[in-house]
Amino acid sequence: MSVFAVIATDTKDGNVKRLEQLITTQYVDDAFKLKANIWLVYEKDVSQPKAVFSRLLGEDNSVACLIVPFDSYWGVQQKPTWDWLKNKGL
Repeated sequence: MSVFAVIATDTKDGNVKRLEQLITTQYVDDAFKLKANIWLVYEKDVSQPKAVFSRLLGEDNSVACLIVPFDSYWGVQQKPTWDWLKNKGL
């Protein structure tokens, strides 16, 4: 099980909306929106960012994004962020 940060790197409105639509469709109960262009997604059986990209976009390279493993963290956030991470095993 893994958590990944998915970051829309082209913050034009259409790009962010398209990525959000893909995330909310593919990760119905396993996504958490941190900011307008940043989400955390939980994958039970995947450990590589490329697999998350493939699940979201397949061969479509039209949405600019960066996907990175999210396995350690520190900082200041609202309680729902910490609760979501705890519920996903981090």
